[in-house]
Amino acid sequence: TVLQELEEANAKRLAMLNQARDQYDQASARCRELESQVEAQNEAVDRSESVAAAAQQAQRDAEERMHASGERERVALQERGLALQKAQRVTDVELQCARAVAAQRTAEAKQ
Repeated sequence: TVLQELEEANAKRLAMLNQARDQYDQASARCRELESQVEAQNEAVDRSESVAAAAQQAQRDAEERMHASGERERVALQERGLALQKAQRVTDVELQCARAVAAQRTAEAKQ
């Protein structure tokens, strides 16, 4: 009767406590699972950011090499141009000398 009612009430409370503990354990397990997923996603994001940073650096390096290569080409072309100008001046001087020698020989031949 009263004792029996108390025992039944305690049994119900115990059943509710066990159910609450089971729900808590399930929620804790789900929470740990979600934390693990978040950690894995964060690691994936870190790797992606690292790869993106490396790709950007590689692109900057390639652009710098292209610029340096273009600058070297420009300098080489400028040097070739200067060499051609010098060769043209030498050729012009040689031509003037040849004309002067030819004129002198012509003058000597006429005498």
